[in-house]
Amino acid sequence: MLDSNAAKIFKTVAEAQATAEKKQAMAHPDKIIKIARQRGYKFSKNQIKKEIPQLSEEELASLLNPGVSPRHHLLPR
Repeated sequence: MLDSNAAKIFKTVAEAQATAEKKQAMAHPDKIIKIARQRGYKFSKNQIKKEIPQLSEEELASLLNPGVSPRHHLLPR
């Protein structure tokens, strides 16, 4: 019983974190555009706002916090 409740809480927290990251990315598309330009890509704000909702948690996390390569799961699976 406790394990299933803990799993539900963990899932809820993970979903809330992903939602918060998407909101953060949507609020600051200029940061994403700047990072993209440094890596040789060119995007408009409209393109960024259209694509962000389609990104997985891991893809979005790698944009907001590039970290160290190779990319590891932020949330253990």
